[in-house]
Amino acid sequence: LRGGLMVTLLDLAAGYQVQDELILGLHHQYNFYNRGDSDYPRASEGLIGPTFTYLGFAKDKVYVTGTLDFDYRTQGVPKSVSLNFMLTKAF
Repeated sequence: LRGGLMVTLLDLAAGYQVQDELILGLHHQYNFYNRGDSDYPRASEGLIGPTFTYLGFAKDKVYVTGTLDFDYRTQGVPKSVSLNFMLTKAF
């Protein structure tokens, strides 16, 4: 079986710095699955939810971000809620 191309569009976030070390905002992402020459049916999902960025370790070039995404549209994929965290260290 041959899988297809997965494309993410409109992956964006906007927020407001509520404290010196904390940014809160809204995250949005829209995914298309199995585009192109695929043996699987096409599918898509739209996700939206709150996001945060913690800057308390910025002096050490370490950044912590996270999102809690709820799907508002699904086609061909089960409904879902996703919790995502990212820890970034700049050198």
